[in-house]
Amino acid sequence: CEDTVYANRTRPCLLYQIQRCSGPCVGEIDAAAYDHDVRNAARFLEGESQAVIDELQGAMLRAAEALEFEKAAEIRNQLSALSKVLHQQAMDTGDDRDVDVLAVKVQGGKACVNLAMVRGGRHLGDRAYFPSHVEEDAMMSLDDAEAGFERIECRVLEAFVVQHYLATNAPAMLVTSHPVDRELLAALSEQVGHKLQAIHQPREQRRIWLDLAIQGCELALG
Repeated sequence: CEDTVYANRTRPCLLYQIQRCSGPCVGEIDAAAYDHDVRNAARFLEGESQAVIDELQGAMLRAAEALEFEKAAEIRNQLSALSKVLHQQAMDTGDDRDVDVLAVKVQGGKACVNLAMVRGGRHLGDRAYFPSHVEEDAMMSLDDAEAGFERIECRVLEAFVVQHYLATNAPAMLVTSHPVDRELLAALSEQVGHKLQAIHQPREQRRIWLDLAIQGCELALG
């Protein structure tokens, strides 16, 4: 939630009622307990999922031994939710390679690139980018009668890939919504210090992640 929510809310929202939020905005959880939750969430996203699960299992057993059955049931539900997340995030690729999933869409005079990160075989979330310099290049291409949106989106994606991965670490595998020029990938590989591969017609689980990234673009531009 934004800071304005914390400043003005006096009662917990629906997410609290359905047990999707602990209600920090209205003091339903103290600062120490909330900080512990945040640390566990960070550890989970950083790959320490088993350590977090082991800690929760221990807390559940202690609560049950103390006859705090409601608390034990709450922790049990957390464990069940984490197990579902791990199952959904498992990448059926036969290895644990890191992968970035990139989808691009140009619509209504704007360009969006949605980047989803998979690390250690788990999907860690995505982020939409609206780089202005990429938008300008894409809009200039609209004046070319021979250039359809597919070609424009390819150019947007390639420009983003170069500029993004020159500034940050690049995984060896990219899954993309549009093809990326091989010569561009070869030149970029030399710059980043390792070989980059890109596939734009993935199958199975990678296809699912790409479809989700494409949907993220559409939502961001909607």
